[in-house]
Amino acid sequence: MNNAWQSIFFNALIARIQAKVPEIRFIDFDMGQIDFYDYESGERPPINYPALLIDLDNGKSDDIGDFEQEVDQDVSLRLVVDSYTKTANIVPLNYRNKALGYFDLEMKLHQALHNWQPLHNNEPICQTLSRRSFVTERREDTLRVRRIVYTTKYEDASASPEWQRVAAALSVTQG
Repeated sequence: MNNAWQSIFFNALIARIQAKVPEIRFIDFDMGQIDFYDYESGERPPINYPALLIDLDNGKSDDIGDFEQEVDQDVSLRLVVDSYTKTANIVPLNYRNKALGYFDLEMKLHQALHNWQPLHNNEPICQTLSRRSFVTERREDTLRVRRIVYTTKYEDASASPEWQRVAAALSVTQG
């Protein structure tokens, strides 16, 4: 691989989500897009909803050779839905079901990613993804955010020296 594993994985992940969960309208690395804005003034984060923000964090590595490591990689997803309506018992059922629709979206995302093995040039780039945790973030704004963490493993040989085959010239002289 000439590109960093993270770049290849991120592009494969985006392609998978776009193909399997087209309802998600915005996918990007999580750079704090929904965390650093002035909610009180009515300012809105510069994204479309529903959105998915991705981070590759909590990587742990073990040496498996002189220049190779096995990496346990967390893939943290933040599923962001705007302005969900009320879900109380006094809300009509059709409105409540619409408000709870983010769970359906989360389930569809999980069906697309759990046990999925990303490929690059028809070769696996890591082990299958497995969901490890999910939680709702508590927020002061109107965004509903579900953090879902998947884990995978891959072998990193990027520190290996590049070996080059050189044809040796052989000459035999009689003497």
